[in-house]
Amino acid sequence: KMVIGEIRKRISTKDGLKGYLAPLFGFICGLLGLSARQTQRMYLYTASRDLVSAAVRLTLCMGPIAAVGLQKSLAPFIDDILESYADQKDLMKTHQSFPLGDILHASHDSLRNKLFFT
Repeated sequence: KMVIGEIRKRISTKDGLKGYLAPLFGFICGLLGLSARQTQRMYLYTASRDLVSAAVRLTLCMGPIAAVGLQKSLAPFIDDILESYADQKDLMKTHQSFPLGDILHASHDSLRNKLFFT
């Protein structure tokens, strides 16, 4: 309840709570008390899962069984990516702005309904 109350309080301000998916994700994880490392790992895992899921839904190159294996094989790469940026002092070098990607990432769960709605 405390986290939801804090989000409501921030939204109800004059400027509101605005931002891209990654900063909002980090904000909410911070309110939940997760460490930066846990938040980063969870975000990267979710992003990789979403990409694999979209590939399955679009029947691009694999079915659901192969997707599970691919997702499992991606886990070590997530840790490698986190390690490669662990000592970054200048966080401005580790970001990019891709609002369309944020929108697609956040809405891919409804992609199947939108693609196959007849």
